[in-house]
Amino acid sequence: MTLGWLLILSAVIGCSSAQGAEQAVGAAAEERLVFNISWTHLPVPAGEATLEYQHTDTEPQQRGGDYQIRGTLRGLGLVQTLYRINDLFLTYGTGHGRAMLTDVHIKRQGHRNKRTEYRFRRQEGVVVRTVDEQEPTTMEVAEFQVDDPLTLLYRVRSLAQLQPGLQFDEHIVDGDKIASVHLSVGEREKRLTPVGQFEVMPVYPQLPDSKLLRHKGDLTVWLTDDDRRLPVRIESKVKIGAIAVDLVAHHP
Repeated sequence: MTLGWLLILSAVIGCSSAQGAEQAVGAAAEERLVFNISWTHLPVPAGEATLEYQHTDTEPQQRGGDYQIRGTLRGLGLVQTLYRINDLFLTYGTGHGRAMLTDVHIKRQGHRNKRTEYRFRRQEGVVVRTVDEQEPTTMEVAEFQVDDPLTLLYRVRSLAQLQPGLQFDEHIVDGDKIASVHLSVGEREKRLTPVGQFEVMPVYPQLPDSKLLRHKGDLTVWLTDDDRRLPVRIESKVKIGAIAVDLVAHHP
């Protein structure tokens, strides 16, 4: 998993996970979110992303189990002309909101297509990473739980205690390493978005070991302060400026 997925899809860090039986907030049993991506300093589109969540108990046993998250990322306009992007992200997990298998397909112009698979062997305390047909590598995570960024998104959205002032730490897979993520929740505010006006809570993910996301405000995710916790806006600093990710449609 690249940091780019964290920046764009996981904002949507919101970060985290499927609903457990005791949870009353977060993603619906089936959900589809559509986002437009643009440069904050230029009125031109840069891309579009989708996130689909589906609760299911029909996946093959080796896939994990109780939910599936599907994310897509595609460039638009000048970005797609100069540097074609067409990525696919799949993750399967349990009803406890923990990933079991994550499959990332990266398709970029000028580079060969790459597929990366992560298998979360939680009883053994390891994550096994396989890139294309290469030999698998193992990352030890025995002392804490770790997920992929999109599973983290759905779990954060489902936290009943999510409110201003809350701070907590999580861990995600980021390429060939495990990254620590510190999250803090800011004060409620009203925000007008392409899908309506909402009272929202800004969530600030920070990666202490990242050059781009080390400081509070380098990445901000606005979640609606209601039962859906929709990620309506994401802003992130990148090497060549800043990008904005706006929710433009959601079903239901």
